[in-house]
Amino acid sequence: MDSSGKKAKKQKNQASPRGMTKIFSKSQQQLLKGAEKVKWTSMDIAKALSVAVISKKAYETVRDVWKVPLPSPRTLRRWGTNFECKEGLLDEVITIMKSVETTLDKFGKICILKFDEISLTSQASWDRSFDMIQPPHSKAQVVMCSGICSKWNQPVYYGYDKKMTRQILSRIIRKLEQAGYKVCAIVSDFDTANQGLWTALGVGLSKPFFENPSDPSRKIWAFQMHHTC
Repeated sequence: MDSSGKKAKKQKNQASPRGMTKIFSKSQQQLLKGAEKVKWTSMDIAKALSVAVISKKAYETVRDVWKVPLPSPRTLRRWGTNFECKEGLLDEVITIMKSVETTLDKFGKICILKFDEISLTSQASWDRSFDMIQPPHSKAQVVMCSGICSKWNQPVYYGYDKKMTRQILSRIIRKLEQAGYKVCAIVSDFDTANQGLWTALGVGLSKPFFENPSDPSRKIWAFQMHHTC
C-alpha cells in the first residue's frame, strides 16, 4: 500500500467509532451520538480546565464554534466551587495534573517532592466546604511536587499532626508516577521526625538514595535542608 493509501486508511479509522475512542471520552462520544445531557467525569473536567485556564476565549471558540463537546463554563465554575481538598492525598489535584501531563515534554515531567511541617494556630475552625468544625491542630504536614526542568509547583498532600512515613511517601510517589510524572528526589528538613523516615528508607551518607516504589530500577535521591516548602 502506498503512502496515500495508508493516509486514507488512517483517516477512515479516525472517523470510525474505534477512532473516536482515541480522541473523545465516553461522555463526549455520547453527545456526538445525539445525547442531550451527560455526566462529566473528573477527568473530563480536568482536561477542559487545562484548556480554559490558558484562554477563556479559545475555550469558547472550540466549544461553541468548532462544536467540540466540552463542559459549559457554568459546569466548570460549579465543579470549582465543589472542589474537594480533604486531608490526605489530594486525588482531584493529581487528576488535574494527569490531564496536564500530556502537554509537558519528558523533561517537564521530572519532579521532586518537598515536605515540611507547618505550625498552626491550634484553634478550632469551621470548614465551610464540608460544613464541619475542624478540631484544633498544632501542625500540618505539607507535601509539594515541583518540576525540575520546568517552573511549576503543586501541593499533593497534607495531613494534620502527622509525621511523614515510608508508607505515605510511597503512596504519593506511586500516584504521581501513575499520572505520568517521574519523581527523582525528595527534600526534607533536619527535623528528628524525618530522621526516622530516612532510617526506614535505608538512606544515609553512604547511600543517599532509595528505590522508586513504582520502578525499582530507578533511584530517588534524598536531600536535607531547612524549610523546604
